Amino acid sequence: MKPAERAAPSRAAGYAAVLLAASLWGVSGVVAKTLFAEQVAPQTLVAIRLWGAAAVAMLYAASRRPGGLREAWARRWRVGLLGVCLSGTQFAYYAAIASADVATAIFLQYLAPVLLVVWARLAEGDPMTPSRTATVLLAWCGALLLVAGPGGLLITPAGLGWGLASAVLFAAYTVLARREVAHSDSWGVLALALAAGAVAWSLVVPPWEAWLRPYTATQWLRFLHLAVLATVLPFGLFLYGLRAVSPARAGLLATWEPVVAALSAHLLLHERLTAPQAAGAAFILAAVAWTNWEGFREAKPRWPAPD
Repeated sequence: MKPAERAAPSRAAGYAAVLLAASLWGVSGVVAKTLFAEQVAPQTLVAIRLWGAAAVAMLYAASRRPGGLREAWARRWRVGLLGVCLSGTQFAYYAAIASADVATAIFLQYLAPVLLVVWARLAEGDPMTPSRTATVLLAWCGALLLVAGPGGLLITPAGLGWGLASAVLFAAYTVLARREVAHSDSWGVLALALAAGAVAWSLVVPPWEAWLRPYTATQWLRFLHLAVLATVLPFGLFLYGLRAVSPARAGLLATWEPVVAALSAHLLLHERLTAPQAAGAAFILAAVAWTNWEGFREAKPRWPAPD
């Protein structure tokens, strides 16, 4: 089926899918934090997450959407690059945490919407309107208020480099993903991309080193949560949403993730929510509402040109 013939979601469904994906990513941060507290290394957790998600997505695509998997396989080199960007984003993000701190890593990763807006201007000719610029700045300031504690951000040369790399890789993933779902079934793309990402990550942490350790039953349940509810489902929703939402707007909508992460930590881990954090959450909520309102007034985003 050609892209023009494939049923696209409504704009409302696309926006809802991206916001739900960001919400699931935000909740997963709390789950990951409990595992880090139990001495599960971030690199090991990424390996378990990617391989588990790849297995679930491949089983689903092979049994329920074999045609979509064949479509993605026909573009395997491009989809494989998408998977490398996916695993690279995770690696750079955790390297930023190790070199600086979590707040710095989150803040730098959310430079991605800025990069996506610039990409839309340079590569797709979208105007850099004052309204769009203000929306990006509002979301970015909100992220700073939300993640920076009383001591501010911890900036180190390595942390800055890895944080910027995570932003670039996430932006690249979003642009590449938009192109691939224009040509192939989104579930086939997701399954093959996750498999490629898991294989690429094996160069960092071999799967047998990650999986063959004495984990508890509750840890396995949390691994399952991260594989399915933090990876397969949200990335599937994100790809689905990209069929109706431009990469620049999807990047802005994804800034909803740290808001959900902060609220989840407050409710589940009883972490204190400060006044600056509440203000940051309000800024991001305003930016998301603004980009939604603008998006519904504009024409639907164009599909990438065939290649």
